[in-house]
Amino acid sequence: MGRNSGNGKSAANELTPWIDPELLEYKPTDRQRAFRRVARNCVLNGNYLKRHWYAASTRSESDAFKGHPVAPSEFRRWAAKKAFLVWFYEDFPEVEPLSEQELQMIEHKWWQGVLDAMDAGEEWAYRAFAKVRYEARRVDQQKAETKELQDYIGNGSEGAAWHMNAPEA
Repeated sequence: MGRNSGNGKSAANELTPWIDPELLEYKPTDRQRAFRRVARNCVLNGNYLKRHWYAASTRSESDAFKGHPVAPSEFRRWAAKKAFLVWFYEDFPEVEPLSEQELQMIEHKWWQGVLDAMDAGEEWAYRAFAKVRYEARRVDQQKAETKELQDYIGNGSEGAAWHMNAPEA
């Protein structure tokens, strides 16, 4: 690594306090490695749910399972360690949450489809546009009105004097 200008520290030394070494040096068991292979095979075949992974571990011929498939409780114990999750899911880009950029691209594609359908005279596209565009405005207006009402009625305002607490019996 190169030297950082001025202070003589290497970039690696500066980053070390920010990286949890346990996350980088996780040592999975043979059983965990075998289960990840089973899970990866399931995902490649379109089975994204863990219940499919557990069932596949039942059918697996791996010595790591020895007739004892992985159970949900065992996976939960493994998953309680963040280092395990980092290791396990590094091979599963399909299950990562969508990034903001991906959501923006999907939204752009959706809007383009609606606009193309509107150009083609599709009635559903006009309804979809109106619902998204004007429903959002209506919700924003309702939130503003509700906040204004809560501010008026809420504690500490002059509007709170309109009611009296009932005496206890």
